[in-house]
Amino acid sequence: MINIMITKRISIEVFKTNLNTLEDANQLREALWQHFNNCQINFDLEDCDKILRMEGENIEPEFVIEIAKTIGFTVEELPE
Repeated sequence: MINIMITKRISIEVFKTNLNTLEDANQLREALWQHFNNCQINFDLEDCDKILRMEGENIEPEFVIEIAKTIGFTVEELPE
């Protein structure tokens, strides 16, 4: 018998945003959860870059940026 172990690749993506309020963050979180419902999503609005941090599987930064853009926010991927 051959055992095959499948490992899940969890990634962490960090973005700069133009969010200003908790309401903005909640609106973006809801939009992102529609596509990335198994991700942890949190924000640091006190940081000068208004950070969005996502942790989970199969996070596609380009798709995150596009989702934000469709609801009126600017999101830029930060380099590692």
